[in-house]
Amino acid sequence: MEIDPKNNETMIMVLIVSAVLIGHFKGRFMLGKVAAKSFDRISKLPNPTNIQNLYTKGNLIVIGLMMLLGMSIKYVGLSPTVRGFIDVAVGTALIQGSMRYFAFSTICKNPA
Repeated sequence: MEIDPKNNETMIMVLIVSAVLIGHFKGRFMLGKVAAKSFDRISKLPNPTNIQNLYTKGNLIVIGLMMLLGMSIKYVGLSPTVRGFIDVAVGTALIQGSMRYFAFSTICKNPA
């Protein structure tokens, strides 16, 4: 799928908005739950500054698989439109997940 930007401004805007919405909901609901669980687990650790305590084996496997998936997209031959859609959706989800994580840490520091 290749879109000519000169004649399809509306289609490009629809794709960008859809990717942002998908990323927003994925980050808000799925990554938000992961952030809550991770923050709860880390806050209960006696020494959370040790890097070995921060990630479980499952987390490391998921991180590795996501890195592998991200690198493989480069070699699969997806069109720039599809790659851009994926990048915008994933980026938006990661921003939402990190905002939830920081919100948990702020609440923990200021339990008013």
